[in-house]
Amino acid sequence: MVLNSVGECQISHPRQWAWSSYWATVGETTAPSWLTTDWILGQFGQRVGPTQERYRTFVAEGRGGPRPWEKLPGQIYVGSEKFVAQHQPNRVIRDIPRRHTQAQRSSQHVLFQLKWTRAQLIHTANRQYEYRLAEIADHVAVHAATVSRRLKQAKKKQM
Repeated sequence: MVLNSVGECQISHPRQWAWSSYWATVGETTAPSWLTTDWILGQFGQRVGPTQERYRTFVAEGRGGPRPWEKLPGQIYVGSEKFVAQHQPNRVIRDIPRRHTQAQRSSQHVLFQLKWTRAQLIHTANRQYEYRLAEIADHVAVHAATVSRRLKQAKKKQM
């Protein structure tokens, strides 16, 4: 978090950002009553002086490096594509296309590895991830008409 302002606010070090907790965390100023630095410093050791130095080093090593959230699917999930496919909610919000409510569209390869029935997987691939019938049919090596029948069967079961 201390590096959020670096780059975003066109500064090269968190020390240059007036609202940064960096100053208080490294002991260059007294922490305001609402700021707790004990927990973060506790991640670097027990004694205050050495932990503040380790924290300084940690921050310095992170400057200029890749921002961790840039590689996150939808910038909200930490985990593999398979993890996202298992945990992403099946959100359907009226008047908003599904692709705008999904962090990412899982590949069919990952989707079809889940421990669900084939009918559930076909239904999820089509309804939640918006794969076309032909795309699903190619993936599972059946005719598109077979995929269509499976979707109709799944719809009947939901009623």
